[in-house]
Amino acid sequence: MGRADPRSRVCAPCLWGLDPIVDVACQRIYAQEALVRLAADPGAPPGGLVDNWAEGVIQAARHLGAATRLAIDLPQAGAHGVAGIVETVLDAAQRAGLPAERLIFEIPREEWGPGPAMVHKVLADYRGAGFGVALDHFGVGYAGLGVLVDFHPDFIKIDASLVRGIGESRSKQAVVKGVLSVARDLRIDVTATGVDGAYEVSWLRAQGVSFMQGCYAATFYST
Repeated sequence: MGRADPRSRVCAPCLWGLDPIVDVACQRIYAQEALVRLAADPGAPPGGLVDNWAEGVIQAARHLGAATRLAIDLPQAGAHGVAGIVETVLDAAQRAGLPAERLIFEIPREEWGPGPAMVHKVLADYRGAGFGVALDHFGVGYAGLGVLVDFHPDFIKIDASLVRGIGESRSKQAVVKGVLSVARDLRIDVTATGVDGAYEVSWLRAQGVSFMQGCYAATFYST
């Protein structure tokens, strides 16, 4: 589960924990990512499963501070599953008095390919609520930059495989610089994941990246 928060919970058939996304420039936590893993039949209706962790995650978010956002790491569930999960989380947030503007739904890479128009329609149906959308594991696999046009995300998360060791790889540097250039033009915020070393922080900051996630990045905020 990565760097889980002490407020992590095992709530059968689910496991969840919180992992900070740090604004390194301001040395503060920008968001907490709720890492959710389902241990049940993937063919089961999503609503009941989500109820097992949505309430706990939302309650934890209420104690993070008004400026801290909650990023929901959506399980791979297909277009119908995404709709059920988004609706359930939004309902839980409304009951708890948590503004939807503090929520970010992270779309896994597996959901970009098959039926992207369906998943995009599901998100479009709910985007008026005010939450943000992030594409997770960006830069992995064969999904091209066209996915940014299909999904119109608010955030992209550069995959750890491109970030780790970036100081020794001119190829990784060239790819990440290209992604950052496109993201700037499209006004998409970027989070770098897997930031586990000082040089990675230094290189990314030099390129204008402030949001980072990883063991070393997590040391850049005041507790």
